[in-house]
Amino acid sequence: MKLICQIFPVIFICLNLTGCKSAGSHAPILILGTRADFGTYTAEILKTEGFNEYELDSLTSTNTSLRHLLNFDLVILGETKVTSDQARKLTEYVRKGGNLIAFKPDTQLSGVLGVTPAKGGVKEGYIKITDTITGRGLIRETIQFHGKSDIYRLKDAEIIAELYTDAVTPSGYPAVVKHRFGRGQAAAFAYNLPKSIVYTRQGNPEWAGQERDKTDGPTATDLFYPLAGEVQWNDPGKIALPQADEQMRLLSHIMEKFNSDRKPLPRFWYFPEMYKCVYIFTIDGEETPESDISNEIADVNGKGGKATLYEIGTYIREETVKAWRASGNEVAIHYNDVPNYADPNWLNMNTVLDTMTAIFRKAYGISPKTVRNHWVVWCSKDPDEKLEFAAQAAMEEKYGLGFDCNYYQFGGNKVYPNWLGDVGHFTGSGLPMKFADSEGRILNIYQSNTQLPDETWLKENIESKSKILIDRSLDEENFTYINANFHTWYWGECRAAGLSVLDHCNSRGVPVWTAEYVYEFLKMKDEAGFSDIDWSGNRLTFTVASSIKHTEGLTILLPFNHGNLKITDIWVSDREQPFRQQFIKGFEYASITVAPGSTYNISVGYH
Repeated sequence: MKLICQIFPVIFICLNLTGCKSAGSHAPILILGTRADFGTYTAEILKTEGFNEYELDSLTSTNTSLRHLLNFDLVILGETKVTSDQARKLTEYVRKGGNLIAFKPDTQLSGVLGVTPAKGGVKEGYIKITDTITGRGLIRETIQFHGKSDIYRLKDAEIIAELYTDAVTPSGYPAVVKHRFGRGQAAAFAYNLPKSIVYTRQGNPEWAGQERDKTDGPTATDLFYPLAGEVQWNDPGKIALPQADEQMRLLSHIMEKFNSDRKPLPRFWYFPEMYKCVYIFTIDGEETPESDISNEIADVNGKGGKATLYEIGTYIREETVKAWRASGNEVAIHYNDVPNYADPNWLNMNTVLDTMTAIFRKAYGISPKTVRNHWVVWCSKDPDEKLEFAAQAAMEEKYGLGFDCNYYQFGGNKVYPNWLGDVGHFTGSGLPMKFADSEGRILNIYQSNTQLPDETWLKENIESKSKILIDRSLDEENFTYINANFHTWYWGECRAAGLSVLDHCNSRGVPVWTAEYVYEFLKMKDEAGFSDIDWSGNRLTFTVASSIKHTEGLTILLPFNHGNLKITDIWVSDREQPFRQQFIKGFEYASITVAPGSTYNISVGYH
């Protein structure tokens, strides 16, 4: 399979048929995976979690000798068939001191994982994190996964998480295990974690193109709605929990615990600076008068926030658009394929994107970067009319759009009575991540869950629901990019509630940003990378390189403890820098912030 991958730092890009390797020293983490079974999506998980210090390759690559594997502290193996020779190399890698994490591993790896395979499996189940060390700070109730889990009997392994057949029924088998083997360690997720993350976030691919909520034609939200006799794709009883994010954090905890025998792993923080929440204020302007939109944007700016306007047409004057943008606001397109809403297809939607983009660029000289469609119409058909749950995202990617806001929490009121659940994470996530299509191809466009549509929560609830999400992100460590939509035609009724939400953001230190500003930050964060990581004489040294500038700071987290050692000093490009010490999801870190768009040599002392 042809594989296009990027390896950090950003100076190295590989277009290679068999895999990537750096020209100099190796990164500490090696991902072995292909598009098949979403193996390469592991890289998106690591970037979201901030571990931009990996190389991406395939188990079948000629590079993957035992000698090559031993260059890495940690190997993460995607779901794949393993030959006896490959199993031998991976086993020896662990025996000689390497760390291995495998997703739905081949039975030939059972010995190094300390388990015995059993017949059967659990489909569409749950896990419950029980390990009080690795799982410290993570959710302790059951959380959902998608796909099929294998089942194992413990031999020498220890349980990190138990496997449940439903939200309350334990299966008697482990879901995640760890095992010390020789001088190294191995862990296994009994299910395919990256595939489950994609399906949790993007919905059921088998429901693509269906009108399931009986409202306004097929939308991305229809990928979650059950029909009679079915269950909702993501458990509505768990909607307050970022279920996908917690499983990614479990992976991060395993990585950090395993590498505590080798060297500390630096990582980037989810947000700029040390924010723990960002509120994205968007406006679907529809075709409301320019003066009404100006008043709403002025209200947001008056509270220190910035707003994104999704506009139908180009009736707003160019000088007004320029003035809004000069004040830090965003103006983008509200693509309108509503005439074909009952059965959106690639040809019609592509025509809409092509035509409206050309007109918008001519009118304003702007190439939009973010998008929400009118009526959030979602095309789930590729150019050959084949059903594809990420077809809309692929089309938007083609037009240079980088941030999609069409996953939209309809439901629960007189207008949209179908119920997805209370305010929270109907996609299982509060973090924007890139889409993947059903073949495992990663699309260069982020998915942002719009949790707070005003027509869902209405003026009676939009304030309280916003505050609930903000407080959960800050106080319960849900860590959410909150996406809210306040239509201009509804702002008159929601204005008091909306202004109160903006006051709450200010009182709690939550910035109010445009979707474009968030997108530019995420693009910068994912492009930045760590290299030349070395651990010697109780000192960690590494280079941080980023070529994309952004006005917000890029924050680096460092494990504060390494064995019996603690951080005593941090130097950035030969100048000592104060650091902040704090607990995040149960683990203790030191954090520093640097300005992106530069290269820094960092040295961290542990004593």
